[in-house]
Amino acid sequence: NSDLKKEIQRRLQEDDGLSIEFRKIDETENIALERRQELYINQLGLYGDSLPFYPMMPEFQTINCINRRKLIGSHNWWRSALCVNNPNALFNDVFQEKENNSSEEKAKKLGQHLFVMEYFPYASEHANIVRNLYKNKDYYNEHPYRKFVVKMLTFAQEQGKKIIFRSKNELDLVKSALGCSISGDIHILGGQRKVYLMRKEI
Repeated sequence: NSDLKKEIQRRLQEDDGLSIEFRKIDETENIALERRQELYINQLGLYGDSLPFYPMMPEFQTINCINRRKLIGSHNWWRSALCVNNPNALFNDVFQEKENNSSEEKAKKLGQHLFVMEYFPYASEHANIVRNLYKNKDYYNEHPYRKFVVKMLTFAQEQGKKIIFRSKNELDLVKSALGCSISGDIHILGGQRKVYLMRKEI
């Protein structure tokens, strides 16, 4: 929707002084939008034996940041976090392997190694409502999302997966909030504000 894109550009310019342009991709925009929706649904439903790490799929490469002060869009943010050109990156082998030439192949390979959970929504009016609801312990303890996170962390530990937290504080908060033990292959990122998935920082 061109009107929506113009409104996003206007607000980013007014609020953050950011100038962006939306990147034209090979597919028509409607087909790309349908593909993004399909990828979201598959991720949310955990459908399929192997899911790509969807932010790195080419359909999500929709925005050019003209002002580099702030990364806009999930693709740009994750490309920076994954340090795709850094030999110390946790998943450097994915970006170096010759068989992973296309963005889609890289995203599929990453999907075999990486699963991301945001325990609380990003800062927003909706997030504040959710946090207020969580103050009600009965509501919180029975909330399906809390149960889901506990199951996922339990599964990760049982399967010997690496569990990476942005900070020691976040690890402590999750332990306290969930009331479950977290042990095993635990890693803490060196930087809390900037997320860089590099070996030397965990």
